[in-house]
Amino acid sequence: MINNIFTLATSFVVGMAMGILNFAGMWSTIHYLSVVKYPSVLIALSYTVRMAIILATFYFVMDGRWEKLLACMVGFFFVRRVLIKRFLPEGFKRTYHSK
Repeated sequence: MINNIFTLATSFVVGMAMGILNFAGMWSTIHYLSVVKYPSVLIALSYTVRMAIILATFYFVMDGRWEKLLACMVGFFFVRRVLIKRFLPEGFKRTYHSK
């Protein structure tokens, strides 16, 4: 029982780390768009690399158990929700209804 809870908590934390990695990569991509010569290539490459890393991590963390995958995804979306609430501009807060 304790081992199962620890395993799910570890999967949740890994999901949070992947969420932070995803948004840090996205922020870095947006930051460098004005500097690069071909911004569309940067966007496509960044998205592909971020998704490959995230999906590979989810696959290895899952280890054949859907519960671990679910915990990992919950951690990922938890970070997404927190970062959107934290960094959403004031003008958009009226139109973004997160329940």
